Amino acid sequence: MSRDFECFEPGPELRTQVFRLWERVFTSWSGETKKIIADRLEAGFRAGTVRTPAVRLRKTGQLIAALRLEAWRFAAEVPGEAETGVHVGEVAVLPEFQGQGAGTLLMDYAVRLLKETEPRPDFAFLGGYTGFYGRFGFRSEDSPSRLEIPLAPERGGVRRFPVTDRLPQADPGLFRPFRPETDGESVMKLQTPAPGERIIDADMLKREFIFRRSCDELACFVTPAQGAPRGFVFLCGNSIYNSGFADEKVRDLLLSEALRRIAATGAAAAVISANTAPCEAYCRARQLPFRRIFPVGGLCSAMRLDLRK
Repeated sequence: MSRDFECFEPGPELRTQVFRLWERVFTSWSGETKKIIADRLEAGFRAGTVRTPAVRLRKTGQLIAALRLEAWRFAAEVPGEAETGVHVGEVAVLPEFQGQGAGTLLMDYAVRLLKETEPRPDFAFLGGYTGFYGRFGFRSEDSPSRLEIPLAPERGGVRRFPVTDRLPQADPGLFRPFRPETDGESVMKLQTPAPGERIIDADMLKREFIFRRSCDELACFVTPAQGAPRGFVFLCGNSIYNSGFADEKVRDLLLSEALRRIAATGAAAAVISANTAPCEAYCRARQLPFRRIFPVGGLCSAMRLDLRK
């Protein structure tokens, strides 16, 4: 059956069809999720950081499978240097064509595109089923990638103190929403990503939805009455998506406020997905419970494909 399929890269005129295909496959997407992904795709297309390889039927041209490739920059082992990583996302095959080889054909094509790209990215990464993606060279990551802080810990089945009881209540005047136009340069200087963590740069600030939409809900800053921010925390749901601090005092103020805001949503835990070293130090200083989350092999683990070989 796979000989009836062919791979290609849809032009601008077919991007709506690609999105409709994803809607049919990912039926759990909410209206808000669809809007966020559509905005992110459009920004990525304009910036030239997103590609959507696809599969169609040779005879009719019907689109039957597609995925998203999005380029990001990551901190390298050498301070000040960066690596290019490509996220492989939204891998989807229409239900009526699943199990016929279209998904395998699509992934083979996507990996070949990445290896032929100049300059070649350093690696590709995704979260998915190890049994399927392993055949294309993806391997599970062994290093910790996140911290999880239970907001209402239990011991022996008994709920203990809420984490917020151990957090100081800061002056609300210290926090203000993120302003992309004026705060971008300060954010880039404050970040201290560890090797393998995403680097915020000017292009990212322009294209990434989390910094462009509803920023008063997603981000908070500690700042003097006038002047540039001295620290930042980007929030997305129950996740601290990124952060940066001028010193420990600013770190403590920001993380306390961030955890309070997450707890106010009713979330059972907060997840810290970037810049974890200073956040772990903060938890230890405050005697807050936390655990490291390892993306080990399993049902849906973090996987990486080295493209430099």
